[in-house]
Amino acid sequence: GAHERIAAIEADPERGFWYRTAIFAQRHAVGVSVPVVGVLLLLGVPFLSVDFGVPDERVLPEGTPTRVATERLRSDFSSAEADAFPLVLPNEVSDGEVDAYASEVSALDGVTRVDAPTGRYVDGARVLPTDEMLAAQRIDGAVRLRVVPGVEAISPRGEELVEDIRSVQPPGGESLLGGRSASFVDTKAAIAQRLPWALAMIVVSTLVLLFAMFGSVLVPIKAILLNTLSLSATFGAMVWVFQWGHGSGLLGFTPTGLTDLTTPVLMFCIAFGLSMDYEVFLLSRIAEEHHRGVDNETAVAMGLQRTGRIVTAAAGLLAVTFLA
Repeated sequence: GAHERIAAIEADPERGFWYRTAIFAQRHAVGVSVPVVGVLLLLGVPFLSVDFGVPDERVLPEGTPTRVATERLRSDFSSAEADAFPLVLPNEVSDGEVDAYASEVSALDGVTRVDAPTGRYVDGARVLPTDEMLAAQRIDGAVRLRVVPGVEAISPRGEELVEDIRSVQPPGGESLLGGRSASFVDTKAAIAQRLPWALAMIVVSTLVLLFAMFGSVLVPIKAILLNTLSLSATFGAMVWVFQWGHGSGLLGFTPTGLTDLTTPVLMFCIAFGLSMDYEVFLLSRIAEEHHRGVDNETAVAMGLQRTGRIVTAAAGLLAVTFLA
């Protein structure tokens, strides 16, 4: 039975699958490593075409009331009122300054209309006078405008519109733009600003920890490079499935053509940490065999044989959990 086979392999590790695999890979290093690295790089290629976005109603199952209502707004109503950008002038400004500023913003490519306390503006001109609702958008020391876009909020064109509005010189010296598009732009900028520091902290701490454990410079570098390579394949597969939609019918989701902005960062932290955990298990066992006096090739094969089953079982359990 299985117990007898396991016992026999424990008594004679050279009979084990992982031992024989490690020996074969080491004796045919180029023939094994080149195709494996090639496949991982090929799997990672789709990530070069990643388009980031944020989840919208399409992440919900079809027929969900929230999704139905939002889709009806998109398809049956021509104005993008729901995605209007709130634009605030926080300093004291005159009606004339508001009029000139609202006219300039309404003339921007991608703006359908601007609502201000002084009236409604289209294509650089005031088309309707103010009313009681619009007048209420002025309070002591601040003015609120609503910019109705003519472009999709979460899209490259929506991001460009945010930059265009922010580039218009505001009266009072300051303007504050909100809404889904601006939130997305600012989230991307915040992540881009902090991500290098996060990656540097992870890489340096990993290098230091593995160097302290094994006294080697090459082993930590190898660990980081190979873990990054395997993660690139994961990122590529994520784009291929969830952004491009391959397998969407099988998995039962609606592809949006975008990849959630925060998912790759979260995946990197989780997957890199877990894979480095397994790396430490494996390298520790290899080091133990090497310290016993066996040669490098045998130490690697013994270490892989001793840890291969438990690492594979743990990875399988994790995969099932994430799949569920």
